[in-house]
Amino acid sequence: MAGIASRINYLASLNIDAVWLSPFYPSELSDGGYDVIDYRDVDPRIGTLAQFLDLVTALRERGIRVVIDIVPNHTSNKHPWFVATGVIG
Repeated sequence: MAGIASRINYLASLNIDAVWLSPFYPSELSDGGYDVIDYRDVDPRIGTLAQFLDLVTALRERGIRVVIDIVPNHTSNKHPWFVATGVIG
């Protein structure tokens, strides 16, 4: 998150209108980050939820939209939905 945030002025100077983010959720990275453990958080290797929210705010202030790449059916077997069933995890 910090890397993108540090380049917002540069991105704005390119007159882009959107930033597309690959999966940034907590993941074991066994499926390129699409094996999401928690869709409501940010992987600590990438940043924090607060940093993400600040990033979105800063981008919006410059007229840059945020597109988030998400594939809900790629949920990790470590996600609470699976762990709660006792079948996987």
